[in-house]
Amino acid sequence: MVNTDKDKQADTSIGSDDTPLVDEMMGHALVASLVATDTWLQQGADLKLTFSVKNLSDDSVMVLPWGTPLEAVLSADIFEVLYKDEILPYRGRVVKRAPPVDTDYLEIPSGGTTQSIVNLSQAYDTRTAGTYTVQLKTVDGLLRLYDQDAWIETDPLVIERQ
Repeated sequence: MVNTDKDKQADTSIGSDDTPLVDEMMGHALVASLVATDTWLQQGADLKLTFSVKNLSDDSVMVLPWGTPLEAVLSADIFEVLYKDEILPYRGRVVKRAPPVDTDYLEIPSGGTTQSIVNLSQAYDTRTAGTYTVQLKTVDGLLRLYDQDAWIETDPLVIERQ
């Protein structure tokens, strides 16, 4: 599920007083964030993350959600999930698609944010009790959203399962 917030409210995850963060984001129209829905999971609960993309530009931006956390169900190995210092293999779906058409794209208006909930348990085996460390696979702090780059904070998330 993807929700688009068209309100031009300040994004509290960016923080106006965080000058190094703002300097690092300069030149990028899109800024992404990834947070754990819960950092402590009961047995049997799915490991879910909230992924958001904010458009900092003065214009609307079109992004293709394919192969990104904006998809309802993941279709690519885009996360590094560690358990006991071992990278968990991706066991989610693999999709072959025709070239995208206009309706496949998601519009993020100027100042708007789009958000999705990612269920990692559908694509990685996260059933065992213990500590999981999750990070998006990026290149130099950038996440590729098909033909758009989004700057993203790359600190790993740590989630405990009982």
